[in-house]
Amino acid sequence: RMSIAAAKAEEWIPIRPATDRHFAMSMSHVLVFEGLCDYDFLRKDTNAPYLVGPDQLFVRDAAGQICVWDAADNRAKPWNDPTLKNENLALEGKYEVIGVKCRPAFEVYKDILEAAAPEVIEKITTVPAATVRRIAREVAREACIGDSITLPDGRTVPFRPAAYNYYRGAQ
Repeated sequence: RMSIAAAKAEEWIPIRPATDRHFAMSMSHVLVFEGLCDYDFLRKDTNAPYLVGPDQLFVRDAAGQICVWDAADNRAKPWNDPTLKNENLALEGKYEVIGVKCRPAFEVYKDILEAAAPEVIEKITTVPAATVRRIAREVAREACIGDSITLPDGRTVPFRPAAYNYYRGAQ
């Protein structure tokens, strides 16, 4: 849509109205299946490693804490266990915890994205699959995954000079 931000864009990609969600899912498909995600961020700052049971709810231990899978110790632990290291949190796999078959939320999301391949979604959005793939790869490249920046207060944070604005339509 023509917004103030869009007026400054280098490219306009026409899309069938009300299919923005499909476009976003298709881009996510590319990012996930081509391994272009910020996996450190997913492990550290999201619920991607939380274990999900067959009821689609997070698996909790006896104390009510959500469980994650520690790949180093090969067992479930509460998400806030002080012995957990982010790099050891499983994002994929199938596990059994307290008698419940489960898997990380990231894998559940990945399964949903299976059906959102750009070649499939092209029929819904009218955006060519090659365009979706190109844009998703550009976003990943411009996101500078792995780079960081030190703020004036001394904190070091991920450097992410790219964003996807989904307010009143994708921009």
